Amino acid sequence: MRYLALFLVQIALSFPLVARIDEQPVSDVIYGAAPGYRDYPQIASDGENFLVVWQDHRAWPPVVYAARVSREGELLDATGIRIPIPGYSAVVFLADAYWILWTEARNLYATRLSREGELIETRRLLLSEMPNATFTVASSASRLIVLSRDRFSLFSAEGKLLHRDVPIPVSATPDWTPHVASNGAGFLIAWVNSFTPKLQSWLFDAEGRPVGSINAISVDSGLDVALAANGRDYILIY
Repeated sequence: MRYLALFLVQIALSFPLVARIDEQPVSDVIYGAAPGYRDYPQIASDGENFLVVWQDHRAWPPVVYAARVSREGELLDATGIRIPIPGYSAVVFLADAYWILWTEARNLYATRLSREGELIETRRLLLSEMPNATFTVASSASRLIVLSRDRFSLFSAEGKLLHRDVPIPVSATPDWTPHVASNGAGFLIAWVNSFTPKLQSWLFDAEGRPVGSINAISVDSGLDVALAANGRDYILIY
């Protein structure tokens, strides 16, 4: 063994050292699209920039990615931010961070992301025994509302549960999810009653209390809606 080691050393010394190649890049790094496809996009804004969250199929099982976008449309996170959560998610901006919410085993969890795209908190339990259905979310200046089919729950800016399973009079098929938006001061919930059929909406204040009565408009059966707010007024598209 000693002679073999000496032989290898002699071989190594008999070859000149390879000169270091001093290469310089001639262009900036260009990132291509990741493989696979992407679906279930969600978007939220902190009032200055945006955060887009989606389910990414570059791996199996699918993973969740996010990326910040400036108000001018510039992509701020070229390779995306991997979010260590499974499955479907929703996103809002609340207080000083983006909240990405998802369900697992009928529990509602949140991941928080800073304005700078850094993970602040990876897994916080917000609510247990969620209804087994898709959900929508919205945030005001100080409240988070989570709406699931025929009920909603309200949380403080710190994630504390304030009200749970507040019923709304939705008469619809089991897979029909109402929509919710906030103008910064309160919330508007809208849904289609597929049996009437009517497009119905109901205003709530920041504490989850109803304001006035339910508004109703006769519409075509099976119609879906889109709902948004500009900081003061609501727009309801159907």
